[in-house]
Amino acid sequence: MRGIRVFVMVCALLVLFSVAWAVGNPALNYAQSVFAGQREPNPEVFSFIKKLGEDRELDDLERIYINYIAQVDPKLQHKFFNLALDGEITEEEIESLPDLQFLYEDFSDNRNGWPHVDTYERKIYVANDGLYIQMERKDLTALCIPANVQPYMERYPDYTYVADIAVKESGYSGPWLIYGLLFRVRDLNNFYMFLHRGDGTFSLQVLHNDKPRVIKDWTQGPLSFSSMKVVVKGNRISCYVLVPGEGEKKIFDVRDTSLSSGGIGIIAMGSLKVKFTNLRVIVPKEEALR
Repeated sequence: MRGIRVFVMVCALLVLFSVAWAVGNPALNYAQSVFAGQREPNPEVFSFIKKLGEDRELDDLERIYINYIAQVDPKLQHKFFNLALDGEITEEEIESLPDLQFLYEDFSDNRNGWPHVDTYERKIYVANDGLYIQMERKDLTALCIPANVQPYMERYPDYTYVADIAVKESGYSGPWLIYGLLFRVRDLNNFYMFLHRGDGTFSLQVLHNDKPRVIKDWTQGPLSFSSMKVVVKGNRISCYVLVPGEGEKKIFDVRDTSLSSGGIGIIAMGSLKVKFTNLRVIVPKEEALR
């Protein structure tokens, strides 16, 4: 666990929090761009929504609902929008709604506030539709948290988090090379980690009140995969990888009560160059409308 403590000590140096007000997720960006006249609204639904926006300033949660309801059949959007804001919606109506894609990160820019680090031994940057982490020593660690998204994740404790991953270069193999997903991130002392190691093994760990704990020790898994995925629902945690040509493979399925909510992030350790892209956070429709 020495490696876990080391990366926690360097967290503060790597996470560059933004003070920007606006969250950079597609839901808010879409709603804000409509009200700013930067894109054409769906006339069936936004005639009502725009009037509402003129009557009073919408809060962030309402803007998320605007984007969410805009995914529904236009003939039902007025009705569902009102129901969503009032909190009055039947089980049958919920069944007809899609799950909410709360965040889709294509890394076309850095509006979501990912950290930027540029030193000789460690580089973290957004470019070419990806988040790149490049490190030149096996004892280095990078912890990346999108500062502008974190405040809005608190209202959704249950979600699915997926990221595509490509390891471009590695100077070392074996247990020194580690990367993976952070989830239910409360702060720098509280989060879960779904990790992959260079020897082909996986582990599920948690840092709770600055104390690391291994939930599932290093376990052999698929040697080749294209994405990592975590599903959290209540105290249940399910971890998967997507193997090209074979489909989704479950790595872990456990229950843990250490952390009940929190945001997302990315971690890497060791000498490597890794690219993360097509990052998605999907919120169950029942959770989105609760």
